[in-house]
Formats: sequence, C-alpha cells, structure tokens
Amino acid sequence: MDAIVLLCYFVKTCACVKQLHAMVGCIDRRYHGAIQQLYTGVGCSSCGLRFNSEAVDKYTEHLDWHFHQNQREKDEMKVAKCRQWYYDMVVC
Repeated sequence: MDAIVLLCYFVKTCACVKQLHAMVGCIDRRYHGAIQQLYTGVGCSSCGLRFNSEAVDKYTEHLDWHFHQNQREKDEMKVAKCRQWYYDMVVC
C-alpha cells in the first residue's frame, strides 16, 4: 500500500515539475505589448505610481497629496519638541 501511495505522489510531482518548466518557458519570452502597457501614461516621480492619460485629475490630486504631505513633515520639523528631564518613577 505504501509503495502505491509513493508512486502516486511521484507521478503527481513529475506532472507539477513539467508544468513548472512550461511556465518558465513562457517567462523567458518577451511580451512587447505587456511592457508597453507598463510604461504608458504618466508616472509620479515621488512614489512611481502610474496614471493613464484619462486620469489627469487623479494625477494632479495625487501630486497635491504629496505636496501637502511634505509640507506637513517640514512643519513638524520646525516645531521644537521638548522632553522631560526627569521621568516620574512609580515606586511600589
């Protein structure tokens, strides 16, 4: 019984390996349409998010978001942060 189970496992594993080799063969090909699709539209220079040519409004909102985020970070740097010299110790 164990030999039959082992043989079935071996056959299934070989089938998976053959499918994997077929998939690797597909990866080696160059798909120009897919590559062209990746680089169409406008890309954000800060984070790399891409927007198609119809989403110009979303792109400008995204750039505004980056601007406000950077302004917020700069404003936080200007504010002095004070720390306590001595921390309260709770003694039981």
